[in-house]
Formats: sequence, C-alpha cells, structure tokens
Amino acid sequence: MVKLYTTSRLKNCPVCDMAKKFLHKHNVEYQEIDAAVEREAWNEMFKKTKKIIFPQLLIGKVSIVGWLPPEQEYKIVDLLRENKIDFEQ
Repeated sequence: MVKLYTTSRLKNCPVCDMAKKFLHKHNVEYQEIDAAVEREAWNEMFKKTKKIIFPQLLIGKVSIVGWLPPEQEYKIVDLLRENKIDFEQ
C-alpha cells in the first residue's frame, strides 16, 4: 500500500502536485491522506518521520519526506518493486 500524506492547510502545494503527478504517470494506486483533517494520520506521520514537511510518501515501511525529482524518482521506483506494488514504467 502506498500512502501520500498531504495537507489542505496549504492552498497551493506544488510539491504535493508533483508527487501526485508522478504516481498518476506511473499508474500507482495510492491513498491520499489529508493530515490537516485526519489528526490520527498526522500523529502517525510525525511518529514515523519526526518531520512536518509535505508531501510524505509511505511505501511499505519506508517514508520519503518531501519531493525532489528526479533525485528521488529512482528510489520510489525501487521501493515500488521491492514492495511488489504494480506500476507502469
């Protein structure tokens, strides 16, 4: 399962949009979680990473904080493969 933590507190989050575009481009099924609304999700996210930066992507048990394409794209693809999550190249 892939989780994408975002926040509705930011009216415009271009970095969150980049993450969503990447996931859509590769046809990755994911759950978007608005950490501003879902307090339990906020606590879960912060407990794992100790960071309040958006987006945060959780693939399996690994969290990626922020978004730095293309530097992180190969890491995401590797994590998808390792966790046997379907995606398109």
